[in-house]
Amino acid sequence: MDTTFIAEPIVSIDEKLLGVELLTRFISPDGRPLHPEFVISSWDLDRKRLFLYEQCGNIASMQKWFERKNLFCTLNIDQQMAFLIRHDYILRQTFESMPFIKLELSDAGGSGLNMASVIFKVNNVQVTQGVSWADQGGKKVCTYHATNLSDGSNSVSLQVTDNDGNVSDAATVSFVISTSAPTLNVTSPQDNLLTNSNRVTVAGTAAAGSDAVTLTRRGV
Repeated sequence: MDTTFIAEPIVSIDEKLLGVELLTRFISPDGRPLHPEFVISSWDLDRKRLFLYEQCGNIASMQKWFERKNLFCTLNIDQQMAFLIRHDYILRQTFESMPFIKLELSDAGGSGLNMASVIFKVNNVQVTQGVSWADQGGKKVCTYHATNLSDGSNSVSLQVTDNDGNVSDAATVSFVISTSAPTLNVTSPQDNLLTNSNRVTVAGTAAAGSDAVTLTRRGV
């Protein structure tokens, strides 16, 4: 079976690109297109885990583009995938490193979601105002614009129940906000050093997570 990932553009009413939805196209060995939902629903947990790894790998290859353009990427998942994202360490770390990914949780049971049962939390505090829902491709898409988030670790979680009373595991995504400039400490040479040597060793430490340190030489 051939698998192809497709980035479907999502635009505003004025045709401005907002993000993309990562879709999957499955083609059988004899060239017939297969319905993605039927294919994925037939997989066991391990196969879905590998599929999520593959999706994340494709998204990660474009991470700098998403961040530079300030775009989001939506990813369709079912309840088993939500369970994996919550409990698989590699997946959890991967999604935490790419907060621009939006997860769309679908109900494959056929009974539909009980919208009155939705529990949406930001930093473990349930949110009931400002949450909007829209139908998109037969799925419910949740949108919430969080404000006044603090520097450091933050998280959002979503839990739903279908009309048969089946309760999903809470799908949680954690992310880090950092608005403070990184700290830099020069340990060598000491300030106002006077020396007759034409070589000076420069050493110091930078805050964890700093991408690069630039050293500039002034004067002689």
